[in-house]
Amino acid sequence: MDFFQAQEQAKRSTGLLVLLFTGAVITLVMFTNIIAMAALGYINFEPDTEVNLQYLSEQFDWRMFAFITALVGFVIFSGSAYKQMSLRHGGKVIAEALGGVVINPLLANRLEKRLLNVVEEMAIAAGTPVPRVYVLKDESAINAFAAGFSTSDAVIGITQGALEKLDRDELQGVIAHEFSHILNGDMRLNLQLVALLHGILVIGFIGYYLLHAGRGSSKNGAAVFGLGFGLLLIGYGGHFFGNIIKASISRQREYLADASAVQFTRNNQGITQALYKIKQSSFGSYIDQPDAIEYTHGFFSKGVKSFASNLFATHPPIEDRITKISPHFLLNAANADSKPMRKVNKAKNSESTPDSSRGGTKGVGPEQVAILSVLSQAGNIDQQQLNYAHTLINSIEDNLYAKCHNPIGARAIVCCLVLANDPDVLNEQFALIQQSDDTQLIDSVFELRQSITDLPSAYRLPLVDLLNPALKQLSATEVRDFESLVDGLIYADKQLDRFEWILKQVVFSHLKNNTETTGVKKYLAISKVSTAVNGILSLVLSASEHQLTAANHDRLTQHIDLPDLAELQPNQTDFEAASKYLEQLNRLGFGDKEKVIRGCLLIIGIDGIVNIREYELVRAIADVLSVPLPPDLNIGPVD
Repeated sequence: MDFFQAQEQAKRSTGLLVLLFTGAVITLVMFTNIIAMAALGYINFEPDTEVNLQYLSEQFDWRMFAFITALVGFVIFSGSAYKQMSLRHGGKVIAEALGGVVINPLLANRLEKRLLNVVEEMAIAAGTPVPRVYVLKDESAINAFAAGFSTSDAVIGITQGALEKLDRDELQGVIAHEFSHILNGDMRLNLQLVALLHGILVIGFIGYYLLHAGRGSSKNGAAVFGLGFGLLLIGYGGHFFGNIIKASISRQREYLADASAVQFTRNNQGITQALYKIKQSSFGSYIDQPDAIEYTHGFFSKGVKSFASNLFATHPPIEDRITKISPHFLLNAANADSKPMRKVNKAKNSESTPDSSRGGTKGVGPEQVAILSVLSQAGNIDQQQLNYAHTLINSIEDNLYAKCHNPIGARAIVCCLVLANDPDVLNEQFALIQQSDDTQLIDSVFELRQSITDLPSAYRLPLVDLLNPALKQLSATEVRDFESLVDGLIYADKQLDRFEWILKQVVFSHLKNNTETTGVKKYLAISKVSTAVNGILSLVLSASEHQLTAANHDRLTQHIDLPDLAELQPNQTDFEAASKYLEQLNRLGFGDKEKVIRGCLLIIGIDGIVNIREYELVRAIADVLSVPLPPDLNIGPVD
C-alpha cells in the first residue's frame, strides 16, 4: 500500500462525496418546492376553478421558491453540521454509541490483554500512537471497527464474540484490516459519510412530524399531511440513494483493507479463517445495537441486515473476500471432513520491500537511497517491524509497562523523560512536580526515574506512543495543567533542547482538541508556505550537523521538486518558530507533505550515517504531519 497515494485517493473520495451531496441537496430542494407548491395550490383551490397550465403557473411564486430553497438548504446543512459537531471527539463517540466499553489494562482479563497486545504491537510497528480499544460486550457476533478522524483520536472496537472465538492469528488479521483503515484515510471518510447522510435524513424527520401534525379532516390539515408525506418520501428517498453511494464507496475499500492485512501480517490464513468463522457462525457479523446502521460501512464485516442486501451491502460477499485472499480455501474447506488445516503462507520478501519512494532515486547517492527506503514504509507494516514491536514491548519491565496504561503513570513517564542530569536543575524540577500537590504523580516520578534513564534512546518515542490511550483519559483542564507542568520542567534550565521540543510536539499534538479535525479540510499549496518548508529543513540540517554544498542543495531541490527552495542556513530556525511552521505545514496535502519529509530524510542521509537523534527529529516532524514512519531504522549504517 502506498500511504501517500491512499491519502490522496481518500481526499478525492471526499471531494466526490461533497459533489454528490451537493447534487442530492439540489434535487431535494427542487422536489420540496414542487410538493410545497402543490400543497399551496391545494389550499387555494376553489371547486369551480379549472385546473390547467395557467392555473398551475399562477401557483409558482419566486419569493416562496427562494424561501423554501434557503430553508431546505439550511435544514440539511445544519443537520450535517450538528452531526459533525457531535462527532468532534473522534472515534470514541462511535464506540460508545455502539455500546463499547473501553478496556482498562489494569483490570483486563486474559482475552482482553491478548487483544491489547496485538493492537499495541501493530501501532508501534506502524509508527502511530496506540488507539484506545473498546469491547462491545453484549455482541456475540464476530465483528470489529476502527473509527476516528486521525491517528490521534482513532479507536479500535471489537465484539465479545470476536474476542472469544478468534485465536491470536485470526485476531491479528482482523486488527491489521482495521489498521489499514486507520492508515489509508478511510476512517475520516466514514465519519464524513455519517454526517452528510444525517443532514439529508433530517428532511425525512421533518416530514414525519408534519405527517402527524396534519391529521384531521380540515382542508389545511390535509395539505399539511400531504406536505409531510411528501417530505418523508423525499428525505428517506435521499437517504436511500445516499446509502447506495455509501455502499459502493465502502465495498472497494474493503478489498484494499483485506489485501493490506495480508501484507502487514505476511499471513493470509489469519484473516481468511476469521472471515470463514463469520460465515459458519450462527450469529454471523450482525450487531444488535440500533445505532449500528449508521456506521455499518465502518465494520470489518456486514454489521446489519438489509431488505436489499445486494444494493445496500457496504461489504463484498464473504465468499468473494475469502477467494481473493486465499483462492483455494473454500474448496479445501468444502472437501474437508473437519476444520481446514492451518497452513501459513508467507509472502516473498520482495513483496515487502517496495521502491524507495514514489519520487524515484535519480540523482541521489546510494547512501541516500537507503534512507529514502524509510519513506516507502510509511503506512505499511511488515513482519520485521512487528517483530521489532514485539521485542520492544517485551523488553519494557513489568512495572513501567503497567504505568504506561494509567493517566498518572503516563504523565509521570513524560515528566521523567525531561528530567535533567544537573543536580541544581533537577532539584528545581522536583520542586515543580511537588507543587502540583499530586502525591501519586510525585511517587510515580521517583519510582520510574531510573527505569526511564536506563531506557534505550530508540525506545523513547515508541514508549510515548504507548501512552496515548492513558493520556486520552485526561480532561481538557487536566491537559492544560499537564502541559503547564511539562513546560515548567523543560524550561527549568532556561533552555529548550531538541528532544524536549520533540517530546512536547508529539505528546500534545495528539491531545489537541479534535474539533480541528472535523469537516472537510482546506488544503494549502506548498508555494504558500515556502518559508515554513525552508525553516523545517533548516532545523533538520542543524540537527544533522552536515554541510550542505551547492551540489547537494541542487540535488535536494530537484529530488523534492521544489526548485524555488531558498538556501538552507543552519541554526536559522529556533524551536518556537519551528512549532509555528509545523502548524502551517499541517495544512498541506499529503503529496506535498511527502516532499517535505523526503527532504528531511535526504538531509540526514547526506553522509550515509544516520543516528537515532536525527531520525527521532524526522519521525516527530512526520508524526505531527500525520505521516507514520516506522520506529525500526533498518537502513544500513546507523550509529
